[in-house]
Amino acid sequence: MTDRAIKEILISNELSEIEVAITKECKTYVNKEHIDFTIGVLRREIDNSGLTITYIREQLKLKKDSIIKLGIQLLKVLRDKPIEEEYPQGEEAPAREKTKTISSNGLGVGFGVKYAIYLDFLENNPNELPAYIKKERIPNAAKFAKTLAQLYNR
Repeated sequence: MTDRAIKEILISNELSEIEVAITKECKTYVNKEHIDFTIGVLRREIDNSGLTITYIREQLKLKKDSIIKLGIQLLKVLRDKPIEEEYPQGEEAPAREKTKTISSNGLGVGFGVKYAIYLDFLENNPNELPAYIKKERIPNAAKFAKTLAQLYNR
């Protein structure tokens, strides 16, 4: 998987249509300022998923409506919940270092690929979704996987 292939997905019409539809419904926007940084992030997400970049690009076309539906539902749920961070026992951050609320800079381009990966796990390998989420270092992986499954099954 080359940087060029990842960048092609990031600037593709397929991904743009998905991300614009989600952000429009959720009253935010797609931030395309840091595409070069996003390439590295997306590379890790794709590697951790075990999916190929070609397969993901096909899914953006074939599963467009399902990805949009899941994305809208997920963003609406996340919007109403505080950001949680998970620290190993004994390594909790002092209150002065904990996350603070900051103004939104929109959603980084490429978030639709992550949602396509979630959808693929939910459809084809739901038992592996928590492991993928944990690899991605998303706090409370089991709880987040359960939330995704509930949204998918609506």
